[in-house]
Amino acid sequence: VYPITLSYKVLGNPVIGYTVLIFLLLIAVFGLSRIEFNYGPTKYLPDSNAVRSDFVKAGEKFGRMNVPLMVAVEDVQDPALWIELNVLANRLESLPLGQIRVSWFYKQMASLSKALSLDVDGGFLPFPSSEAEFSQLLLLFDPIDLEMYFDQEQEFVLMMLQIPFEGSKDYFILKGVVDEFFRNSSLDGHLVGRVGSFFETGHRLGSDTFRGLAIGGIVIFVVLWILFRSFLMALVGISVNALPVLAGVGVMGILKIDIDMGSSIVAAVAFGIILDDSTHLLARVKRLVKAGYDPSTSVARTIRELASPIFATTVAISVGFSVLLLAEMQPFNDFAIVILVTLVMALISDLLLLPLLVRKFF
Repeated sequence: VYPITLSYKVLGNPVIGYTVLIFLLLIAVFGLSRIEFNYGPTKYLPDSNAVRSDFVKAGEKFGRMNVPLMVAVEDVQDPALWIELNVLANRLESLPLGQIRVSWFYKQMASLSKALSLDVDGGFLPFPSSEAEFSQLLLLFDPIDLEMYFDQEQEFVLMMLQIPFEGSKDYFILKGVVDEFFRNSSLDGHLVGRVGSFFETGHRLGSDTFRGLAIGGIVIFVVLWILFRSFLMALVGISVNALPVLAGVGVMGILKIDIDMGSSIVAAVAFGIILDDSTHLLARVKRLVKAGYDPSTSVARTIRELASPIFATTVAISVGFSVLLLAEMQPFNDFAIVILVTLVMALISDLLLLPLLVRKFF
């Protein structure tokens, strides 16, 4: 029987093990509570990039992006339709998301109606009150000028929203207000266009990645259970892997790194890397226990034999990822920071938490 060395007395100390467990749990819980999914199509470019600079300048003057809102209608010349949609336009322009501007035909018709109906007493018609009046005012416009407001068949009305934000978080707040309005209306309208598709894709891909990660964790647990033929060993294995990954994701919340389709893959990459080390440790522990050693001695031998290779592997992988810190684009920097922190926490988990759990459950 190999004696438990002084290093293992430190590594296998229950107080240290519980401290690591509490530390990882606190980071995971606190960080995950601050996580935000927020994808921006242009935020990957650094501030020094000319395209990003022009985008910011144009956004300050004209709104950052244009998002079309297409509404299906039965009669485009019905004043009640436009008055109903004006309720939505006013609601959107009053949202606390910055100054949203709604460009659409209502404003032109309202101005024209007021100008043509103003009398000597100061009275005027704020908007055409009948289809006949609406139709007469339409004759004053060139058909080409009307194409940006409704189609030639007059089946759809277009409202162009100039939004001052560039992230999917605010976009989904905007989308929620629009969807709620049309749920309570006889009309049918949707946000359309490339900008919306960018937001939808980036935002949902990030959230789908984490759902996939959860499913992957369950699959890995089942595989470990089958591999080791032990529910407790599988539970230990998934714990020493999942906690550092969750804590790594929590670091993104603490550092205010938004989850999008770029940063969301950090957890999946880290999970795959650190799973290798802990599986080697558990396999060696199981072999030694099967050979007749008690759990404490088995862990002591395993740590003594594999700590150096695992440490060297972690250092080598960390050096490789640290190159991304020199990248110009911010997402690469964020990726490197989070995965380096996660790898360090995974190493601590393998060397300090795993011995505690093995001694606790075996």
